[in-house]
Amino acid sequence: MYGDLGLKPTYVKAAFQYAYDELKKKNIQDKVTLFYNDYDTYFSVEDEIALVNYINEGEEAKICGGIGMQSHVDVSRPTLEEYGAALDAFLATGLEVQITELDITINFDTDDSNGRVPSYNYKNEGQTNEDQAAFTKDFMKMIVEKQKNRDKSVSPKGITGITIWGIHDGNSWRKDCKPLFFTRVRKKNPETGKYYYVLEAKPSFDALIAAAKE
Repeated sequence: MYGDLGLKPTYVKAAFQYAYDELKKKNIQDKVTLFYNDYDTYFSVEDEIALVNYINEGEEAKICGGIGMQSHVDVSRPTLEEYGAALDAFLATGLEVQITELDITINFDTDDSNGRVPSYNYKNEGQTNEDQAAFTKDFMKMIVEKQKNRDKSVSPKGITGITIWGIHDGNSWRKDCKPLFFTRVRKKNPETGKYYYVLEAKPSFDALIAAAKE
């Protein structure tokens, strides 16, 4: 309908203008931040920044005040270095940054070596819950360090939120690759003989909390 508008999609800018106008009508534009939230932002950093700059271009204020990093990551993709570099670049814009839709897969086919096209589905790589926990610890530790060590004169708020994309592996859209921090376990009540389910924390949950507290 709109054709290829590249990094200047007029309908996206208009959406932010309409939303910001509504905030102004209620006099809450200083209390609510509008975010541009997209996937794989760590692989298209310059484009993401260019798009947000276009949204804010010619406006009386930053009607788009934040970048949301949809983070459906894998223990192998993106690397911590790639993700960290994206965080640095986004924080350097002065925009708020939020990590959204966070889940961390194992045994997920991201292999693009030798010209191969990944399936982005389950692939037995021999990876375990412990591998997920190790990556989760390093990932969360990096986020905490970026937040603590940012230039507050440039990025006064920094990283303002982390959203986990689901409760347990069984209800995840990528459940075969066990991306979440809880698992649902079926148990039997010895007195009644009835079955019930409980949620049990995985090693990655403990790693996440431990790293967040550092």
